[in-house]
Amino acid sequence: MACWHPTMLILNSRIKLFVNDYPGIEFQDWMNPPVLCILIQLELVNCTNCQSLPALGELQLLKVLRIQGMDSVVNIGDEF
Repeated sequence: MACWHPTMLILNSRIKLFVNDYPGIEFQDWMNPPVLCILIQLELVNCTNCQSLPALGELQLLKVLRIQGMDSVVNIGDEF
């Protein structure tokens, strides 16, 4: 069984994370705000089983957010 890994790009000290086709129902510890606090761009695409979003409102440097194909989400953080 292949292990799923996100794609992270570091360009000029700017961090971009692209998560596509993540199969889990919730994101693991690598998607918690302390780990993602340096992100400027986050794309969550076709994570069709995920039922909740990470605490995106706590990402103070985030400038671009794309959420697509996440029809199972039933919970978002209190920060919104």
